[in-house]
Amino acid sequence: MAGWGSIYNNAMWGISYHTNNLARLQEQISSGSKVIRYSDDPANAYRIATLADTAKSMDEYASNIGIVEASLNGADNAMSSMSDLITRADVLITQASSGTYQGENRLAMGEEIDSILEQMIGLANHKVLSKYIFAGADSQNAPYSVTRENGKIASVTYEGSQAEQPVPVAPGVNFSGQLVGDAIFRSNRRREPELLGNTGAAGGVGTSNVRGDIWLDVGHTTTDFNTAATGLTAGTSSGPDDTILGAHSVTIDTVAQTISLDGGDAVSYLGTETNLQLTNSSGDVAHVDVTGALVTGTFNITGNGELSINNGPASAIDFTDDNISVTNPDTGRFLYIDGQNITRAGSEAVRVPGTGDLFNTLVHVRDMMLNTRGLSTEEQTNHLTRAGESLGEISNTFRQRITIVGGRLGGLDQLSKTIETLSYNNTSQASSLQEADIVELATELARSQTLYQASLQVAGKALSLSLMDYIK
Repeated sequence: MAGWGSIYNNAMWGISYHTNNLARLQEQISSGSKVIRYSDDPANAYRIATLADTAKSMDEYASNIGIVEASLNGADNAMSSMSDLITRADVLITQASSGTYQGENRLAMGEEIDSILEQMIGLANHKVLSKYIFAGADSQNAPYSVTRENGKIASVTYEGSQAEQPVPVAPGVNFSGQLVGDAIFRSNRRREPELLGNTGAAGGVGTSNVRGDIWLDVGHTTTDFNTAATGLTAGTSSGPDDTILGAHSVTIDTVAQTISLDGGDAVSYLGTETNLQLTNSSGDVAHVDVTGALVTGTFNITGNGELSINNGPASAIDFTDDNISVTNPDTGRFLYIDGQNITRAGSEAVRVPGTGDLFNTLVHVRDMMLNTRGLSTEEQTNHLTRAGESLGEISNTFRQRITIVGGRLGGLDQLSKTIETLSYNNTSQASSLQEADIVELATELARSQTLYQASLQVAGKALSLSLMDYIK
């Protein structure tokens, strides 16, 4: 009985084996795949899976490259347009500071600069694929905010990130399509502040952090006329209209009934004037009340004042301090001022070379051309010349950044081709391992069918034997 059992088991195993093999071959032929299940060919199945994962990674890198390229192309186009606008602004500044164009011509140029500024802000807040291209890592929010006065842009603030947004574009390689606007549109080579007015204010000994072109307002508050010695008191408009600051002098001649300021032209008085104007040779003004008991002689008087930057809170002037800190809390920026030689009130244009940004420089240029502070032609020309220098510094930084963007685009183009080749190679290798050789499979199928038929015949013959066959 053991022999019959063995014959039966072997026959059934052979039929089952060839049946499964036929099913496998037919499935491979119909699907066109040589490896359908991991068990079909574990070694090749592992290689196919690895190659497929690598090809998928390459496709993801290619997609990232496309996104970064789109953003950088958007930045390149925006910067090219801005470059043309900078060139036009430079031409206008050169014309306005030459002295050839004045009055109405400068006003028209100022309006054109204002239009250029508005266009610049629009380009700086440009989006590609729903992301702000000049906001760095904070690409969901507009990088530049503006403050307006009477409908015109008064100041521009960068509110984007100071870091770029890296995107993986190849194994171990990151590129950013979102750029840091503050690094593109601002010069970053700080030098000592330059004060361009005639108040006597100078830079303090500390390191200031104000940037670009700002205004230092040197204001008069009160005048101490040394009443006990002179008999003079402050005139009715002394506070707002006096311009003397620090140490000055008055000379009184009670016989000739004249008074002079700092040895300037003598002014006659009757003794009833409550707001007599005195002017020194530099044009500084003091208003006095001469109704008191005046005394002949030359006497020291003192003008008191305060300092502020860009209309911020005022700091009192200490005329013995060489490092007065003047702060604008709105921006957190401060300027150190040496107050020892301040002699008169007025507005000082302050330029910090190497720190200007494109937008606020254009605000400054526009206001100079529109003469919002009532400057003389000479002062306008001087300030516009300096503003042109600031724009030149910013322009140099800006054009270097354009070159960098172009270099990134060139690098991404080459990388894209490499990634495409790698993806193709991995996909091709996986396909060669995966795809079935139909001719080979058909040959194997025919052989398996023959073996299957033979197994059936052998099994049928063997299992049909009985005891009577052996008795014969």
